Amino acid sequence: MTSGKLTPDGSTDHVAIDQWSSHRAKLKRAHQHFKQLERYVRAIERHHSYGLSEAQDRSRPSGQNQWEYRLELAALDRKESALLRVLVGDVLFNVRSALDHLAVALAPNDRKQIATFPITPVDDTEPVACPTCGRTPKNSWLTATHGMPSGAIEIMRRLQPGHGSPPSGQTRSDHLLNVLVRLQDTDKHQHLLSLATGLTDVALTAVALPGSGPTEVTAHGYDEPNDTRVMYRHGELLCDAPRRIAASVTGQLVVVVNTKEGDGYRFPEMASSLIRFARQAIQDLEPYLTNAP
Repeated sequence: MTSGKLTPDGSTDHVAIDQWSSHRAKLKRAHQHFKQLERYVRAIERHHSYGLSEAQDRSRPSGQNQWEYRLELAALDRKESALLRVLVGDVLFNVRSALDHLAVALAPNDRKQIATFPITPVDDTEPVACPTCGRTPKNSWLTATHGMPSGAIEIMRRLQPGHGSPPSGQTRSDHLLNVLVRLQDTDKHQHLLSLATGLTDVALTAVALPGSGPTEVTAHGYDEPNDTRVMYRHGELLCDAPRRIAASVTGQLVVVVNTKEGDGYRFPEMASSLIRFARQAIQDLEPYLTNAP
């Protein structure tokens, strides 16, 4: 096997044309779609409008914060939304394909037709599905990894969502492999993913109107004033005040992929994380291809 250093776009510093190279081609294609997605989001940002809406809640007693200022974020038009959702799906498909192609390369010849990159709880006691018994094989850890080099199996074990404790503030459902499965299964088998826009790196400016006197403004949603870690969506309350004020907002547009479970993932950032994960998995597992059965 000809091998070389894996570059960010999935290519190598040597030319390799053999049965192992398809996983790199898939990763390279995922990176190309990611760059398209990144450029398209930035292009949308240049013309996408946002601002603050102003409304007075007269049901509140005088002296309380009657004046509310909420984010007004224009919706994506149908063309923008469709193109973005297709690009997101293309990234997801090729990342998962890269991992599956790598697993097939690692599998023995009599199991290549049912080999996949495992994304499943590790259970070494499950029965191993027969590759030639004429039925859909069980999606199990042993079915996916049976016959692969032991070193490769151990690396795949460490990559599973169930390995170790999730980072602080996350659950196992936030593991990149679980995110990949949920989003890609929806895109492939059901419908294009649901998208929304949000605003990060929010900087809020609020000042009293001339002649109104000092006014205390209450910011909402921030861990600290103008916290850049918070993402706001259309209609969310940014601040309120007892008197009318002059308020404005600036920020960074992001595209959010929503799931039916209520999760939201920022793109293209999530696409970048998935590609980095796949690239690292390929780098860790490729040495075992020369020893694959």
